[in-house]
Amino acid sequence: MILILKNSWGFAAQAGLDYNLDKNWMLNASVWWMNIETDVKFKDGDGNHYKVDTRLDPFVFMFGVGYRF
Repeated sequence: MILILKNSWGFAAQAGLDYNLDKNWMLNASVWWMNIETDVKFKDGDGNHYKVDTRLDPFVFMFGVGYRF
C-alpha cells in the first residue's frame, strides 16, 4: 500500500501559565489547539486508488516543572 499525505497550512492557538513556587521552582501548564486539514491518497494491493479528505482538530495539554539556576 502506498500512502500519500498532502502538506497543508492551518490555524493554531496556545494558552498557558507559569506559577512560581519559590525563587527557583515553578510549575507550568498550557493547552494547544490545531486545525489540520489534508488530503490522504492511497492505493491498495489491487491497484485501486482512494482519496480521503481528513480533518483533525486536536487539543494538546502539557504540564511541566521548571528549575532556575
